[in-house]
Amino acid sequence: MSTSTHAEQNDVVRFALGEWQPYTSADDGILEKIVLKIYNDQGLEVDFAYYPWMRSAKLVEYGKADATFPWYATEERRASYLLSTTPLLHADTVMFYHNSVNLEWNELADLAKYRLGAVDGYTVTQLMQENGLTPVIASDLKENFLKLHRARVDAIPAEKRVGRNMVNRVTENDPRAILVNPKPLLSDPMYVLFQPTERGKKLQAIYEKGIHALKQSGCYEIMLENNPCPE
Repeated sequence: MSTSTHAEQNDVVRFALGEWQPYTSADDGILEKIVLKIYNDQGLEVDFAYYPWMRSAKLVEYGKADATFPWYATEERRASYLLSTTPLLHADTVMFYHNSVNLEWNELADLAKYRLGAVDGYTVTQLMQENGLTPVIASDLKENFLKLHRARVDAIPAEKRVGRNMVNRVTENDPRAILVNPKPLLSDPMYVLFQPTERGKKLQAIYEKGIHALKQSGCYEIMLENNPCPE
């Protein structure tokens, strides 16, 4: 799915994204509004197209899209992309668990006794696997939360705001079926990945100028709460 304002193709900044509500979504994502304002304020039009996350990253890597967001910084990504200097988001990933489970943990190894779920390609999934955990892999976050709601897994990691949004979507009349442990499993900034080209450098510079202006004015925090900035 793609959304765009009208402009010639060469004038459009093309973003490839996945669904990660409420931050990114074909249905009015918070981060899209922030990025849209950054580039519109510089007279540039923007197109958001939606794919599975790993495909979104590949489209940028292969030059089919200009950028994608939000992503954690890894050595592999630094080798393949031009990362924004300023984060677009700081994300806290926590554990969501079924109410039939008494989830307690201090170190990642403590989670080994639980039936864990995770999403293919997510940074937190790699973190779990590197620490000896063996989560059941789902293709997307909704599938993961449905498994949790049906008690097919005991616990899954998710960014806390994204997870709460997903709980509301999958539990319907049974919201207490899924609980949240507030201890962060992962707490890190997330960035925009640009093509490592001259065009990518120019678009990165526009982003840096715009995100700094939004943060300095206080508009960024307002928009992050899904409210419009005062004109």
